[in-house]
Amino acid sequence: PVIPATAFAQLSPNRWSITLSSERPIGEVVAFVTEPLDETMALGCHVASAPFDEHSWHYLGAITNACPTTVFKTRLVWSARDAVPTCIQFGVELQPAAQLAQ
Repeated sequence: PVIPATAFAQLSPNRWSITLSSERPIGEVVAFVTEPLDETMALGCHVASAPFDEHSWHYLGAITNACPTTVFKTRLVWSARDAVPTCIQFGVELQPAAQLAQ
C-alpha cells in the first residue's frame, strides 16, 4: 500500500519513522518523494527490526532529486541466519547530500 508522508512520526527536526507490518516477510520497500528536496539535501533511508533500538538500524541508501524514487531490497540487510521480518521500522533523515555521498 502507498503510505503518505503524514503517517510518519517525527522523531526530531530532521528524522521521521514509521512501523510497517505484513503477514508476509517484508523483502522490499519502495520510497519516493512527491516534492523536490532542497538541492543540497537528501533523505538517508534506514530500516530496523525488533527490538527497534538505536543499534538495530541499517542504512539502505538515499533519496535525492536526481534519484527521487528507489526500491530498497530490505531482505539483503538481514544475515542468512535471520528470518526476514514481518514488522520493521523504516526511517528517513534529512541530511546534506554531500554527507550521504561519502
